[in-house]
Amino acid sequence: MIDGFAAAKVAAARVTFSVHTAGGGPAVLLLHGYPQTHLIWRHLAPDWAQRFAVVVPDLKGYGASDAPAPAPDSANYAKRTMAAECVALMHELGHERFAVVGHDRGARVAYRLALDHPQTVTRLATLDIIPTGAAWAGATRAFAVNTFHWGFLAQGGGLPERLIGADPDLWLEYCCRKWARDPSALADALEAYKHAFRRPEVIAATCADYRAGATLDDEHDRADLAAGRKIACPMLAVWSATLRGRMPPDDPLDVWRQYARDVRGFAAESGHFIPEEAPDAIRAPFAEFLAGWSARRDRDPPDQLQLARAYGLHHHHLRRCRAHPRDRDDRAAVGNEDEVAGAAEAARALEHRAALRVHVLRPAEEVVERRPGFVGPERDGGGIAAAAPLAREHLRDRDLLPPERFAEALRFGTTRRIQVALGPAITELESRRIAGARIGERVTDENDEAP
Repeated sequence: MIDGFAAAKVAAARVTFSVHTAGGGPAVLLLHGYPQTHLIWRHLAPDWAQRFAVVVPDLKGYGASDAPAPAPDSANYAKRTMAAECVALMHELGHERFAVVGHDRGARVAYRLALDHPQTVTRLATLDIIPTGAAWAGATRAFAVNTFHWGFLAQGGGLPERLIGADPDLWLEYCCRKWARDPSALADALEAYKHAFRRPEVIAATCADYRAGATLDDEHDRADLAAGRKIACPMLAVWSATLRGRMPPDDPLDVWRQYARDVRGFAAESGHFIPEEAPDAIRAPFAEFLAGWSARRDRDPPDQLQLARAYGLHHHHLRRCRAHPRDRDDRAAVGNEDEVAGAAEAARALEHRAALRVHVLRPAEEVVERRPGFVGPERDGGGIAAAAPLAREHLRDRDLLPPERFAEALRFGTTRRIQVALGPAITELESRRIAGARIGERVTDENDEAP
């Protein structure tokens, strides 16, 4: 049980889920992984419930939820099926659209949910995975040794079920010790994990989960990749310091960009069980990512001009900086350190600072710090052309705010004021036919109020 959460049994899609709920506001679904239960979220869910309506189920086949007998091809444990069941569960609870956060196997259900139900998922966050298809495609000797359970659990004929069933506590403890950097972080929940995992039907169901991963889930991922079908909603991917020892050695963000249109992420200094071993590493960044603009709009809207400056003007100047790295005297096109520092200051003032840190704040600070003699545009008109290498390094193909999301920012404020502040950027956007209609719709008296 998670402190402050109400427990219930909820039937959806012919499955009875054990579910824990608390909070109010935008809905967030938290999905755990193997071999655990909803309790992996015990350090985070109470804080997030202060801002969101948090739903924390045991996945089908895990914990206290139903664990139906696996189909011959394990199709009822394919992530496509489990994702659809999660949608049905959330609808049963009254949530038509929601964000989803997943760890381990729960993250595989989560990204499949975002791929198959784009109209339902508002935001996606994954913890310590890369897509299943990418993992199999890039499998190495290190993968075979350190992620041996993928192949073992996928074996048919009842072999893994019988071997694990002979001593389920030993198996669960071994997995937790092997994958954690700090096994003691799991100690207060370990007995609950063991209790749930001793159910023979849970052992069978979780083996079917991995059989589906080696067959149907892999096929579905490869089909999406071949078709160019990508996750449409904003995505945050966080991985542990140990992921590359277990998965193919590619940069996780580079892998995710093949599957998602708008993804950012970072590594956490942790073992595999990030929500338990390093909850503070993701507590605020995830809350801010999940909130976005919409969740804060009615409660504590940020200054719109700051929002536009930090997300729009700085984004525009960095783009121009890359396009014209030698045009050091064209302030209108490139901008200057004063504007960079201003954008950095605006970024600090916004609740988005965790997401901005890598993409805006750090490059801006480095530009200013590397030129300590700079006192203002009248002394040095060089602009942020000096930031071009940093812009390329930090923003390469991972711009925090793509043009279409910048257009969304414009809708939040007094458009004429933003147009005055961001004249060059808006001109560029209009010329590219991005957000032109939206900007035109919102040109009103300059004294109009933000919605």
